[in-house]
Amino acid sequence: MKVLFVCMGNICRSPMAEAMLRNELNNLNLSDQVTVDSAGTSSSQEGNGAHEGTIAKLVEHNIPTDGLISRPVSYLDFINSDLIIAMDDINVERLEKAAPASKKKNIVNFLSIVPGKETESVPDPWITGDFDETYDLVNLGMPYWIEQIKTRM
Repeated sequence: MKVLFVCMGNICRSPMAEAMLRNELNNLNLSDQVTVDSAGTSSSQEGNGAHEGTIAKLVEHNIPTDGLISRPVSYLDFINSDLIIAMDDINVERLEKAAPASKKKNIVNFLSIVPGKETESVPDPWITGDFDETYDLVNLGMPYWIEQIKTRM
């Protein structure tokens, strides 16, 4: 199974979610069954590492940050990903416009699975400067995504 997290620049929210899910799957001995990646709907940050605020939050929680390099979403991401999790509605819309019709069903908003948060989005800390809020929301949603992934395996 392949899971792809997506935000705009792929330097804050989606790499944070990628690292957190990868870490949890490793702790659950499921990392050999699930591939986790991230990308952005914009290519403006392509080749850059994750934002220092993202790295700092992950390091604070002892989550490995290896390989977090920004890249744009590609056509092959739509073809190869079983689940494409966008961090906000704007990126859901961008992905749905770019995706082949048969793959649109794989695109969801990160918080859509979290009870009481279904209509919300993970705010972009590039704009808000609040990496704590971003981490807390991603951490809140992670157990729900792990259960969802287990049911799809």
